[in-house]
Amino acid sequence: PRAFTRSTHQYAYVDPADGWVVVDSGTAKKAEDLLSVLRETLGSLRVRPLAVNNAPTSVMTRWLEKTPDAGFELGDECELKEPVDNGGVMRGRRMDLASAEVRSHLDAGMQVAKLAVDWHERIGCVLCDDLGIRRLRFLDLVMQEAADTEADDALARFDADFALMGMELARFIPAVVKAFGGLDEDTETA
Repeated sequence: PRAFTRSTHQYAYVDPADGWVVVDSGTAKKAEDLLSVLRETLGSLRVRPLAVNNAPTSVMTRWLEKTPDAGFELGDECELKEPVDNGGVMRGRRMDLASAEVRSHLDAGMQVAKLAVDWHERIGCVLCDDLGIRRLRFLDLVMQEAADTEADDALARFDADFALMGMELARFIPAVVKAFGGLDEDTETA
């Protein structure tokens, strides 16, 4: 019997100026696995999960009820939950979030758990109540900037795209943190 190895690629973005480590991962466990490898490689790495002063659920619910903060626009997707254990869940995709149906769920006390937003027509994503950012994608303005950047080969293209991604995230993440009331500095470092 032969054991086949399976390799995977996982990307992370380190922003030492702002103190961020951003891991491109679908699960917290995979993100922690990558951070563990970084700790082993570097000898130590003091990190903590992102924590903010205002509950994301409250902020996103307010955005859906009224209007999002400057720079953010509502997308066409949300997940609403009743604020009780085992409560109801309403998921909507490709729908008008200002519709009477969504409004009736909010009026019944449901709160936003996930909300699709666009930021400054540059980034689109789904913000989650656990501060996860899902399905992040760069919109036309950023994609055009990437296309306008010359690259001689695949590695140069990757470097240029990664640098552009880093610049966008360095502006986007602080905007999200500010929208959620700023960093909660009392969270312990791991």
